Amino acid sequence: MITNWLEEPITGFGLTTLPCRCYKPVKGKRKCRLTKYCEKVVFDCWAGDYWPRAVFWYQTAAMQKEPFAVQEMKRIEEFKNTERKAQEGDADAQYLLSVYYFYSYGTCEDYSEGSMWMRKAVINGSRIARRSFHKYFADADTDLDINNLEVTGFLPPLILPKGFKFLNMKARHGTKKCRHVSKHCVFAPWEQLSKLDFNETEKAACKGDPEKQYQLAWLYDQGHGVKLDIKKAIRWFVISAYNGYAPSQTELGIMYQHGIEAITASLEFFGNGAEPEKNT
Repeated sequence: MITNWLEEPITGFGLTTLPCRCYKPVKGKRKCRLTKYCEKVVFDCWAGDYWPRAVFWYQTAAMQKEPFAVQEMKRIEEFKNTERKAQEGDADAQYLLSVYYFYSYGTCEDYSEGSMWMRKAVINGSRIARRSFHKYFADADTDLDINNLEVTGFLPPLILPKGFKFLNMKARHGTKKCRHVSKHCVFAPWEQLSKLDFNETEKAACKGDPEKQYQLAWLYDQGHGVKLDIKKAIRWFVISAYNGYAPSQTELGIMYQHGIEAITASLEFFGNGAEPEKNT
């Protein structure tokens, strides 16, 4: 059991920058037009390796009835129940489990596991899985054998079950709400934090106030009154969590489960002329 906040794994996570390109189909052509280019900062490790830490912090915060942590513990239970049914051969449960893996619902993101359960759902006759399968391969040049899907590799569930709500928690950190970010993103509690004075918050945080430590973490995270610094933000989230503050404990759970995806550069392309294209 970890008792010293300096030993918390997330304090040692590295950061790396990745390029991201978004394409949009060109009507009437088998080409896609580049509509957006981004650079984003992410953790340099896989969330699955630290899933137990996410669960630990959600459980700890849920004991104090922190709303999001309580909700996430319910999602984790839903995932376990669905996983049990999927292992028993329920095709629809296998498809739902695939959705859970692809969208980090009650578990960490794992495209490999998600694709495996998607294949099982298709082979075992799930109607929604087969609809999703045919939608994904709608433009394929050759006929695909449903009973021989090992060759397909990456196989996402494109049709979300009725009532399923996707929340993108990755872009919660290091990114202020803007038009370049998905509508599914869940952002920091900025309305309550934007009026804070950095110097006063830092002074109170250094004296040991866990709520102020949490607020200071967000100020570093969003670069409000100080230069944006994700590493310092994480440090203060950890300190606050170890001092028993439930919202910080939940935030650690979120970062362990979803990681971060802070947009550092974003450029959109418009028109139909000289934009880079790729074949589909």
